[in-house]
Amino acid sequence: MDSAEITDMAQRLSFDAFMNSFLKEWNDHWVEDSGGESVLIIAINQVKFHVPILSRRKLGKFQTKSFVQKTDSHGLFKLTPLDAAGDIIHYLSLDKREEGERFYARVKASFHSMEEALRVRLQEPPEVSSPKSKSFIDFEQDLILGHPFHPTPKSREALSREEAQIFCPEYRNAFGLTWYLVDPEVLFFQHSESFAYERQEEEVFCNPQMLHNNFFYKKGYRLLPVHPWQEKALLNREYFQKYLKTERVVLFHKEEPNWRATSSLRTVFSESSPNMLKFSLSLKLTNSVRHLLPKEVDRGLQLYDVVKSAKFEEFKTDHNGFHILCEPFYLCLKDESGEPSSDSVVVFRENPFRSVQKSKDQAVLSSLTQENLQTAGNGILDLVAEFIGPIENTENLRGWFKAYCQNVLKPFIILQADYGVLLGAHQQNLVISLKNGIPQGCYFRDCQGTGYSELGFKLYSQSIASIREENENVVSSEMGHALFGYYLITNSSFGVISALSQLNPEVEEILIEDLRNFLIPLRAEGVKDPSFLDYLLKEERLKFKGNFFCTLRNINENTTLNPLEIYTLIQNPMKPLPKEKAL
Repeated sequence: MDSAEITDMAQRLSFDAFMNSFLKEWNDHWVEDSGGESVLIIAINQVKFHVPILSRRKLGKFQTKSFVQKTDSHGLFKLTPLDAAGDIIHYLSLDKREEGERFYARVKASFHSMEEALRVRLQEPPEVSSPKSKSFIDFEQDLILGHPFHPTPKSREALSREEAQIFCPEYRNAFGLTWYLVDPEVLFFQHSESFAYERQEEEVFCNPQMLHNNFFYKKGYRLLPVHPWQEKALLNREYFQKYLKTERVVLFHKEEPNWRATSSLRTVFSESSPNMLKFSLSLKLTNSVRHLLPKEVDRGLQLYDVVKSAKFEEFKTDHNGFHILCEPFYLCLKDESGEPSSDSVVVFRENPFRSVQKSKDQAVLSSLTQENLQTAGNGILDLVAEFIGPIENTENLRGWFKAYCQNVLKPFIILQADYGVLLGAHQQNLVISLKNGIPQGCYFRDCQGTGYSELGFKLYSQSIASIREENENVVSSEMGHALFGYYLITNSSFGVISALSQLNPEVEEILIEDLRNFLIPLRAEGVKDPSFLDYLLKEERLKFKGNFFCTLRNINENTTLNPLEIYTLIQNPMKPLPKEKAL
């Protein structure tokens, strides 16, 4: 593939994500079929954009072609996808030009990030893409295209091109962390009540002899790992500079490159460590500045206590293929006022993928649903073709989806309905355990996305003191159904359906019906709290996160007071409109 073809591919894939997110929130559009070609028409004021499409889906995922036509009072114009995105933003922000210019700059930056990554990854031989040979970290670093329903899926503000090539997962590069020894008086350390913390430095991170010979370590100083990007930000903080001068923080060790970024970028993996490390970074990725706030990381401590409870053991008896990658403790520096400094936080997450055996056949869902770069299809279709049979056989696709529903989807629903625990199970938070290419279980990660319904609050608040309403994650039914439903169903499960039906639109309707027919018996079996299943099966519309206008308005998703502010309503495909309304 030559340079111009790579640029065209990056534009098309960027524009697909841009359009998919936009159309979720912009109703004035329709599809016209003419001469064997389908064209998406978008109307904004008196302007129309004509977008030829390769495919369209009921679940809202479009694949576009490499050009767009615009008609207005001055005539007809042919546009590149990137120019079309710029014009759409222009007409949407006529009264807020600065807002529109900032948004378009992020769209262009995202496109260039994707283009750079494609130039590197398309040099790999096609056989590297075979799922048979991949490990946990291989799948993590396969997420090249980003969020398929986001206008700037690869935007990374304040990260230079050179830094991106070091720290971003799609370049497959490794880097070293910096280790500081910290006076305990200026180190904030929190762990869950159930976690028996041990001094892990000696056995995990550093040569014991090096530590034993270190004067500051003998004084009781503790080790703090720091991400290179995080370190750059800390070195500019006045309190950190003061700690260095007074030797309350002492540089101990700069590692050789042995850590690699997972798909989330700020979480890093090393085969030699029993923990993955999640860092607070002063970067804006998609909708959020990636600082880790104390109330967020405390949720990992809560969840560890829940996992260690007798109630959760009861759940595990019936769902032994389901695992949570717990985050039982975290560290950060105190600022000059003695408060935890959010820009220095590091969360320690369990790492069960250290051995070759445990690392193999563990695939992050977002990489499996991603469109292939060199061949038609995607990761899930590759699994079906290699392990089950021809993807032209609909029953092979249905078999894979049935295993997903039983071994991945069901445990999350039961955990919510019978135990009151809501996990933010979007595609990037689900690691699917595969056996012969078929889902056998899953790992959930990112404990910051954890909440409890009223049922969960009743079950756990008496025995787990940290679960309290002030933590802002004991949620109402309306909030819980919207957030949990978006992550687990409209993001992850609809993403699986879209991937399985990518090459055959007729499969989509079949799998939507299969999903509905899977949920109905769960409701009939008699769960303690059926309200979420009722929401999925009976509501005509579901909540979907509106990434487009959130990005246009420059809203920081992590700090908005009302998370539902950025959500929009979409037609519930499992509850079709009556025929007279659908016409």
